[in-house]
Amino acid sequence: MTVMNDHPPVETLVELDPRKRVSLPMADPGRYLAHRDPDGTITLVPAIVLSKMEAAILREPVIMAAIARAETAGYTGGRRDRPQRRAK
Repeated sequence: MTVMNDHPPVETLVELDPRKRVSLPMADPGRYLAHRDPDGTITLVPAIVLSKMEAAILREPVIMAAIARAETAGYTGGRRDRPQRRAK
């Protein structure tokens, strides 16, 4: 039996396929850390996974400061228009 948030318990019968995979209709799509207890209970915890490159960027204060400045300036990443040419 699974208790999700403050909702009533939800029971769902699941079946492993030949490759030992299971579909979890009650779970949100994404990545999870899985832990198996001695009694066979499997617990899934939502996980955020970063690549080595992403982790390295997050450790760079100069890059993080630039990102913070862009966020506070309201930068949307949109296309900038070309400056108007002056008439000759």
